[in-house]
Amino acid sequence: MAVDRIETTWHLTPDGRVEGSCDSMWSDYNRTVEPPANRAETWIHKLYQASAYSPESNSFYRTWFSSAVSEGERKALHEKFPSNDGCRGLSQLVQSQSDVS
Repeated sequence: MAVDRIETTWHLTPDGRVEGSCDSMWSDYNRTVEPPANRAETWIHKLYQASAYSPESNSFYRTWFSSAVSEGERKALHEKFPSNDGCRGLSQLVQSQSDVS
């Protein structure tokens, strides 16, 4: 049985990063939040620890982006609101995804 599992949704907006819904194995932390209408991207941060003896697994990945917001505008938002997600940073992650395309 897992020791910890938390998934938190984050939205990148023109006003900054906005925390969204949270799904946790600990029901006290669960909440559902509607995404902001002006979001440019949505990301999920997953934290998982299989046992007390295993290391935490951290991942951060994009699940949605607005087709109404250009790639250049999204990159500018990443520069304006850098991430401190602890997983290489959203800006670096977006850059590495762009390099692959």
